[in-house]
Amino acid sequence: MSSSKRHALCIAFLLLLPAILIPETLFQGKQMAQSDILQWRAGAESLLAHEKETGEQALWSTNMFGGMPAYVITNIKAYPSIDTLVNRHGRFIFPYVYYVILLIGAYVFFLSLGASPLAATFGAVIVGFSTYIPIIIGAGHNTKFYAYVWTPWMLTGFRMLLQGRLLTGFGLFTFFLSLQVRSGHPQVTYYFLFILAIWWLTELVVAYRENRLKPILTQTGLMVTAALIVIVSVLPQYWALVEYSPYSIRGGSELAAGTGLNQNYAFVWSQGWGELLTLLVPNLYGGGENYWGPKPVTSGPHYFGALTALFLALSLLGKKDRLDKVFFGAGLMGVAFSLGNHFSLLNDAMFAWFPGFNKFRTPEMWLMMSVVAFSVPVVRAFDKTHSLKSVAIAGGGLLAFGIVLLLSFGKLTGFEKAGERRQFIERVAQENNVAMDDPRVAQTVNNFMVKVKQEREGAATSDLLRYLVILGIGSATLWMVSRKKVKTEHALMGLIVVAAFDMISAGKRYIPEYAFQERVGDVGALMEANRRPVDTWLQENLKTEDGWSYRALPLADNAFNNAVPAYFYPSIGGYTGAKLGVFQDVVDKAMFSGAAGVNIGILNILNVKYVTLGYPGQIPGFRQVAAFEPQSYVFENETVLPKAWFADSVVTVSTPQAAIDALNTVLGDGRGLAVVETDSEIVASSAAGSVRVTEYGAHRIRLSTESAEAGFLVLSEIYYPAGWTATLDGAEIPIHKTNYLLRGLEIPAGAHDVELTFAPSWLAGAKTAALGAHVLILILVLGAGIVEIRNGRAA
Repeated sequence: MSSSKRHALCIAFLLLLPAILIPETLFQGKQMAQSDILQWRAGAESLLAHEKETGEQALWSTNMFGGMPAYVITNIKAYPSIDTLVNRHGRFIFPYVYYVILLIGAYVFFLSLGASPLAATFGAVIVGFSTYIPIIIGAGHNTKFYAYVWTPWMLTGFRMLLQGRLLTGFGLFTFFLSLQVRSGHPQVTYYFLFILAIWWLTELVVAYRENRLKPILTQTGLMVTAALIVIVSVLPQYWALVEYSPYSIRGGSELAAGTGLNQNYAFVWSQGWGELLTLLVPNLYGGGENYWGPKPVTSGPHYFGALTALFLALSLLGKKDRLDKVFFGAGLMGVAFSLGNHFSLLNDAMFAWFPGFNKFRTPEMWLMMSVVAFSVPVVRAFDKTHSLKSVAIAGGGLLAFGIVLLLSFGKLTGFEKAGERRQFIERVAQENNVAMDDPRVAQTVNNFMVKVKQEREGAATSDLLRYLVILGIGSATLWMVSRKKVKTEHALMGLIVVAAFDMISAGKRYIPEYAFQERVGDVGALMEANRRPVDTWLQENLKTEDGWSYRALPLADNAFNNAVPAYFYPSIGGYTGAKLGVFQDVVDKAMFSGAAGVNIGILNILNVKYVTLGYPGQIPGFRQVAAFEPQSYVFENETVLPKAWFADSVVTVSTPQAAIDALNTVLGDGRGLAVVETDSEIVASSAAGSVRVTEYGAHRIRLSTESAEAGFLVLSEIYYPAGWTATLDGAEIPIHKTNYLLRGLEIPAGAHDVELTFAPSWLAGAKTAALGAHVLILILVLGAGIVEIRNGRAA
């Protein structure tokens, strides 16, 4: 076949595979109802409503956690590019279009490394169908997937730069790096920058040894320039996140020393040492509800294929060049980082000292990078002819390892998760209202555990046998190639088909059936289709005549890990991986304190008018006002405070700890006392005053006040100093951090108009700079395309 026909055949094969993985959206008239996308849509409801009403993008969310910057819910809009078209039109058959970009990108990347079309196809199968990719698609981690989709293209541009194709490489690297960064998942970008750094450092060292520094320095200058252009092109989006980070849980708590995430929280989803075996055998530790590994829970493994392991072993046995070593080393580094708290000697030091490392959680995500890195020596080994000895050692060793696992894995692990037996005992005892040491409880749990362990052992055994069969097919095929009993290309094509079957059949396990629903329209239509009577009741009864709404605490709906209620009404719950630190501190340290089990004063100052429970009960100071199926009981707060009020007295404290202590000891019902964090004197009397909300929106709140004496006004809105300003009759006044997480204002005697505005001062300038950089990127990529066409290298 001609070169063009070989490429066409390989690409056609690759484009068939995502249709096999997820045929529902292409052929069955369904759409994906991913849990995280539903969570995003619920959290974004107030933002979309504001944009529909005003025509401007909302930068402040009013419906989750009592209010928060919108940056971590929906990115500040970037200027249109190719990803804009893809996102606009590709969502109707999601994820097919994105898979097309990913697979072709991986194919092109491996070609740029000198791989044959068949080897590039094999590599694309690994990169595209490692089981973590279907897992994140099914879960709705779309920004993570988008960032991953553009990564092979970014690596191709980087490769061209290192090859000395300066203009083309510079244009393509800048363009695809910008698309990767625009995707809005900095964690993925951060991980793959490690590959670029290791690759560049290796080339720099070699250039120094060979006394040819000038070319690498030129390339380095272009890389840095590309990075700077990209940074400017996404300046609004990432400036917002950088500004927000110190105030979020990613920046640490005001009550604790240091910055960044709490390390225990960041390392919860660490890959276990034994769990690394799931790279070879996916079901060794189960997945979803049947997961029994060291993480709290996980949907599935980072399986990258039995044949991938075979060619990786052959790569290690064969002669390795610099490129093999670079990518194998990067892959090993990713594995080490994925271990998190199970490899504390390395990861504790990285978390403490390496820039940016402590901003991200879920160490197992490093395996995304490892899979891509390992695929490079695998693809290069796929293109080589291997001796009988190498095939015997690699294949025989891996087969022997699989047999040992088959015979001993259950005996070594017992198929039982640490601590789960105790949890089942507690649950059974509680559900049956008997003591935990009741012999019947132990017998019930023992019988249950026997059944569970049998299921786990059956799944692990099945996949171990599957591993041995696929590995046997691969080893036998390579043996026949080395003995010239079968044509090489025919054998390799067969191995590609086997690998595709292996990866896709494993990946399909981790996309649950409930991830698909009949196509009803956009995600908002899906939300409306799932509306419940309790949602409508709360939506209507929380509204006030002044245009603002009270808030609810939906304990019946997993309040602090679920954004869905916020689609229908303002909630002090919600879902985000980077909520405001002051809010999380109050939840952790004060909201559920006291003999009653809940701090009524905090609910009052947060405008919580209703609390829902999933069972009938009592809450001090609340009365049940409604009940709905399924199991939603609504309780009304009889002492809830309005949006703003004048405090009877003011107490000043100098530290955040003193403020949080006051919430637990002297706050009372919240009306009488304002606890202000300041070293200055607050001038306020106890005279009563009146306040009325005249406008309430995402970016502006207007109040009309009247008081006989100077007073201190408390506003039930979350304190956030980076962007909010206040004016009194047109003159700016300070906003005080009050009651640890709210805003307070000193108001003189008389009648006044108070206005609070959210308008980050840097935004307009950042948008102008981003537009200029964006235009420059488009010029660069067009220039690169013209150069390639003129040089006859477009194919």
